[in-house]
Amino acid sequence: MGLSKNDLKLVPEQMSPLDCYTRIYNWHKKHGKDRLKEVYKQENSYSKNYLRLLEKLPEPDKASSEDMDFIFSESLTMLMEWAYHEQDEYSIKMAAYAQFALNKKYGGFGTEEFYKSKKNSKLFNEFDHSK
Repeated sequence: MGLSKNDLKLVPEQMSPLDCYTRIYNWHKKHGKDRLKEVYKQENSYSKNYLRLLEKLPEPDKASSEDMDFIFSESLTMLMEWAYHEQDEYSIKMAAYAQFALNKKYGGFGTEEFYKSKKNSKLFNEFDHSK
């Protein structure tokens, strides 16, 4: 099940993509490892790759725009998708932050400019799932 319009309305309009990335980063660094174990209850290649990505997440002040775009994509579709509906202390879903940021930057998910950006992330070659 995807996001509702109400999920996106919870993200403060003045938030920047960096603010959204910071919230995603903070939640995953604080809760990701433990919540993944609760949700999956098993170790497999997906969970191992998520944990590797978690270790390599760039700190917000060091994340490039391309890195943020890659993480927004992973939050909506791949290694971080398991936390799609997980909420932070503001009751905002991880996917809502990612979608909000992409809407603000590109008018949505799936534009050519967005795909070009995420492919330029230093994380893309190591974690891209299409290989």
